[in-house]
Amino acid sequence: MVEVAPEVISHNMETVKRLTREVRIQAKYERSLEVLRYLKEAGQRRTKTGVMLGLGETKDEVFQTIEDIRNANVDVITLGQYLQPTKNTFL
Repeated sequence: MVEVAPEVISHNMETVKRLTREVRIQAKYERSLEVLRYLKEAGQRRTKTGVMLGLGETKDEVFQTIEDIRNANVDVITLGQYLQPTKNTFL
């Protein structure tokens, strides 16, 4: 049960189904979709998720992920490019 009333609740998918276990070791793609569906069904007005690109996904996998997110009634999706840190990143 969601007991607060934020304008937007976010739960990130992070990546496509095939790469989920590799990118998010303990995550499950379908469970993340279920969380997003639950939030919407529980009365949350706006939901958001994010997906990183550049991890080895195919164009078809990206389109399928977007379709899956759409079918979960998510209102906002962000797509960002993954950039691997370099040795100078934290200097």
